[in-house]
Amino acid sequence: MDDNTRKEIVRELELDYEKTTKAIESVVSSSFTIRGWGMTLIAALIGLSFQNKLWPLSALAVVVILLLALVDGYHSWLYAKVLQHANNIETILRYYYAFLARGDVDPQAKRDFEVKIESHRFGRYSEINKKFSLADLREARPRLVLVLLYGTLLACAVASGILIYSASKKAAASTTNLDCTPVAAGANVYVCKPK
Repeated sequence: MDDNTRKEIVRELELDYEKTTKAIESVVSSSFTIRGWGMTLIAALIGLSFQNKLWPLSALAVVVILLLALVDGYHSWLYAKVLQHANNIETILRYYYAFLARGDVDPQAKRDFEVKIESHRFGRYSEINKKFSLADLREARPRLVLVLLYGTLLACAVASGILIYSASKKAAASTTNLDCTPVAAGANVYVCKPK
């Protein structure tokens, strides 16, 4: 590989790195937007379920949580893949800078760089060579944040549904129908008996 070819490849590599970092910023921005809107929607559904004493709204919140977790999980998986591509580029550039620093003194540095650059796949999404599946959620980053966030939201929605359902059953059981008859002895006086 001559100097001009090497410089052109490094220029392409730096351009790929720049576009990859922009893609990472875009995916991170999308993830924060999804989480923000999702938490707002879920909190509203849980609040409405308590306000109106309707447990089906809590059940709807559970469905929404699962859907948002899937969408956010996809974006987090995509972030992990694009970040891996950026890390690969940084590794190649590190070998290139080591080669520049050592020059002709260390021919192995030149060889290491050439091996790395020849095995590199250019393009931000070239390393994503398969379709997303549920099993890929294991690769999502940051996994702990996703599990804690959506696990907590799911627990809150289920707990609110259970509380509202049990409260409505208790209220229905404690309601007693009375048969009231007016008493002739006074105005607005009634005698009531359970039916």
